[in-house]
Amino acid sequence: MFNIAICDDSPVDLLSIEKLVRECLMDESIHSVIKTFHSGKTLLASSIEFDVIFLDILLQGEHGVDIAQAIALKSPRARVVFVSNSSEFMQEGYKVNALRYITKSADQRILRQDINEVFRYLMSLEQEIWVGSNPSVSVKTSEVMYASKETRQMVFYLTGGVHIDDNRTLKQCEALLIPQHFVMVHLGILVNVRYIRNVMNGLVELKAGTRLPLSRRMNKSVKETFLTFIKARQ
Repeated sequence: MFNIAICDDSPVDLLSIEKLVRECLMDESIHSVIKTFHSGKTLLASSIEFDVIFLDILLQGEHGVDIAQAIALKSPRARVVFVSNSSEFMQEGYKVNALRYITKSADQRILRQDINEVFRYLMSLEQEIWVGSNPSVSVKTSEVMYASKETRQMVFYLTGGVHIDDNRTLKQCEALLIPQHFVMVHLGILVNVRYIRNVMNGLVELKAGTRLPLSRRMNKSVKETFLTFIKARQ
């Protein structure tokens, strides 16, 4: 089940997007809870952990890019889908790692197709793995921001500030995580590409603000993987 937010200051657009989202959820047979908001302020005040947020990029007195940045700090796991009347701010939207940028003026068939693709992508992230020992717990790979080799064990860092010690070897973690959009950024550190905000010389910055070392040897491959991941969502 997904927790979904829709934020738009136009009551007409809000109802229209909600109707489309509900139809797409039925298409994909996905059970979800939908909450609607008329402003970024009320959205950010919500205590609900959303999986995906359909966000108007131009709200009255607010900019969707600023709201998306605040969402990334508050709820790194949430994916933002910008919904706008024009493509003017598309580049800015993808700079804050928006999952998708949808124009309201598009044909209804295209809108529906775009929203369906969002949900299919989210479903593909829901693989569960067992991590930890005594006891092991089941977590979704989409909740793991990164895994790091520390002393003699691996530590899985999850959203919400949770971390779990695990007895797997680094090689075993590579086999488990690399197929799930993880990339090795430094010897012993595997990062979920979905949570990368920026790749700099010597550093990888995550959406939650965490900065991890980037090996010079891995610099090129990490940048290429990150850019490929971003382009695949456009």
